[in-house]
Amino acid sequence: MSPTLGDFFDPAQKAAFIAKKIKAGAVVKIFSLSAKKEKRVIILGVYNTQIAYIFINTEINQYIYTTPEHKEEHHFLECKGREYLTADCYVACCYVHTSHIDVFKDAMEQTLENDLGAVNRIDFNAIKARMCKSKMLKPYIKNRYKVCA
Repeated sequence: MSPTLGDFFDPAQKAAFIAKKIKAGAVVKIFSLSAKKEKRVIILGVYNTQIAYIFINTEINQYIYTTPEHKEEHHFLECKGREYLTADCYVACCYVHTSHIDVFKDAMEQTLENDLGAVNRIDFNAIKARMCKSKMLKPYIKNRYKVCA
């Protein structure tokens, strides 16, 4: 793999750059242990050393989201005009994953190409509005990560 611009940063510059990128609305590519592959995720928020994030999926998982109510808990994102997507996708707005912040820092330290940009404000607000209405999402998650704010 060819070097990227980030490969030429000294470690302190790279760490500062990564710290600024890890924020609500950022889109990052990480390796998902549950899916056993790289996945695009949207960072919902940071609480202490925990990051809350939601998956971006090319399809609604028919095995997990089996009812019409479950399927309504997704937000559609058209690929056009969204540089972080390679296909039309869905965001599961009913389940928030959490991980230690170091997982994201490590992913971005491996290559800054894992920083895919950010969701625009309109999309992020629409995702949060759907999450706020979700009957599946626990109230403490909504409060901790300011979903309904």
